Amino acid sequence: MDAMVDIPQDTLVAAVDRLENSFASRFANWDQLNLPSAAHYFQQSYVEAIRTLRRISEEQWKENSDPVLKLHLELLFKRTVALLPLSIEYAKEARNNLRPVHKALLSNVQELGERHDVTGTNGLAIHIIRMYKQLDDIWPPAREAWVDSGLDLKPDAEFDNIYEDFCLLYREQRHSQGDHERYARQSSRLLVKALEALHLPESQLDLDDSFFKNETRPTYVSFPCNSKEFLYGIGKRPGILSVKARLGGPLTADQQSSLESAAKMSNQKSLPKHPRNPGVGKDYKMDQSNAIADFQDALHDSEALNPGHRHIARPGAELITPTWGIRKEILIPYRQELEAIAERIYKEFKMPVDQAQLPKSPDQRVNWIQPIAEEIKNTRASINHHMKYDNTSNKAKSLRLAAYKLKLLRAVFMIGLFSGIPRALPPNVQNALGARLDDWILHEQAWVAGDRHIMAHGEMDKKVLDELQQDIAGREANIARWTEMKDQMTGDSVTSQRVDGSHDSGIDVVSPPEVPEDTDPVLDDDTIRSATILLKSVLRPTIPDAGDYVLDVREERRRRRWYEKVALARLTGDSAPQWTCKRVVDPFTAGGPPQWEHLPRQGYWECLQFMWIMTHWRFYQLRELEL
Repeated sequence: MDAMVDIPQDTLVAAVDRLENSFASRFANWDQLNLPSAAHYFQQSYVEAIRTLRRISEEQWKENSDPVLKLHLELLFKRTVALLPLSIEYAKEARNNLRPVHKALLSNVQELGERHDVTGTNGLAIHIIRMYKQLDDIWPPAREAWVDSGLDLKPDAEFDNIYEDFCLLYREQRHSQGDHERYARQSSRLLVKALEALHLPESQLDLDDSFFKNETRPTYVSFPCNSKEFLYGIGKRPGILSVKARLGGPLTADQQSSLESAAKMSNQKSLPKHPRNPGVGKDYKMDQSNAIADFQDALHDSEALNPGHRHIARPGAELITPTWGIRKEILIPYRQELEAIAERIYKEFKMPVDQAQLPKSPDQRVNWIQPIAEEIKNTRASINHHMKYDNTSNKAKSLRLAAYKLKLLRAVFMIGLFSGIPRALPPNVQNALGARLDDWILHEQAWVAGDRHIMAHGEMDKKVLDELQQDIAGREANIARWTEMKDQMTGDSVTSQRVDGSHDSGIDVVSPPEVPEDTDPVLDDDTIRSATILLKSVLRPTIPDAGDYVLDVREERRRRRWYEKVALARLTGDSAPQWTCKRVVDPFTAGGPPQWEHLPRQGYWECLQFMWIMTHWRFYQLRELEL
């Protein structure tokens, strides 16, 4: 049965003769060949027919082959292809007797489909379709994929490799929305391969429009992994044991009873009457890309520093809580002072112009941010002093320069905070986010105070006055919105234990919240609709996987629409539009559902269960992305 590289014609003739005799005998002499059953004899003959076809084709495709030999090979090819319909007939008659070799037959059909000349003309394509259908009709019960005791699935070496690939998925870098969608898609494809390897029905993976619905959504994507809801479900919402049962795994009497009791429970949970405003509280998050966007935005503010005074575009979706835009002509008179600020930060605080300069470890991170935190504290004090006590003609200039310095310092601080391995602790990041909001509020307050000082002490035409009033209104709106965000952050957290006794450092350590976060929120209709559409797009993509731009075509389209609105606003003199779309965030930062780290992963079922839960959780997290 082994593959041969170069086979004479008489060997091929003997192989075809032997196959014809085997099919004619209906595999009756299986015992004389020391095979377990006629089914095994049939499977061996079937795979030999497939490989004989391959050997014949290899001889036909050789260059400078004898034309007479080609005619003989063509006849042998037709004789072998004629055996394929007999295989389907035998499979129809044998049916359940083929269960011991069902998985091997599926693999054999797949091998036949890997040929480069599968067409309807030569009969191979039609056979593959019909054989797959016949094997699907006689698919063994899922219970046969389990060991006799039912405690675990039967071992499989191919599954071991698939599971290892699945566990390594997290290492892939994800930055764009397309990366996040591909991550979920790759998880799904590996799970399908795992079911194939374990010979479990892939149809159990089919998802319909009910996946995100509150009354039918699986509980194992949102409930803690040690909870009863996670295991047994609630009402019509399946738990992980329901999945095990559907895959043929036997349940104990107690487990079955608990499943039945859980199915009778009510899953009544309504939307909150006053939902949290988007963009505030726990929805205020940042990562390294957002910190870099802050830094780039500070450079945009000071375009006078740009060689040749070329226009620096303001960052798009990565920029969160953007400060009010600054007209280029305002800061150009301060060019020398701006250069001095940037040069000092570059020399003293390692302004990140090179990736190699970023912190690589927690110690380097602390050495990076501590001196910057002290400088931020001094800059805040300077701004507060000028706002309260400075009534000189230079007040507006002093406030604007100090505000620029504060914004640049905080951006450099955040870049350092998000650098290094292991990452900064979430409480430290949360505290720094709050300190950043304080700085952004103070930045806008400084500009408002400076603009009001100019309006009170200088003469100006109506155009300049209107521009200043528009700037003040925009900044005051930012201040109000960020103050609400800060209040919600304060309300959602508990008293913090400071490292250095100063809130200004931005590196406080916050104790865990006493009230656990609602990990199983009620989704509104718009979220369910958008998430369902996005999941279908991920599982059955219509856009080819051909690079970042193609993967993120929706994001690029949103950016284009927004920039068109910005350009129109500049032409008409209207206020700049706000970015209303969700920013691209990594929806998988939690790693998995609550307490996923404690999921057992010893046996084959436990490993498959882990893949199933994590894949479905990644599907569930797609709701965080923009449609």
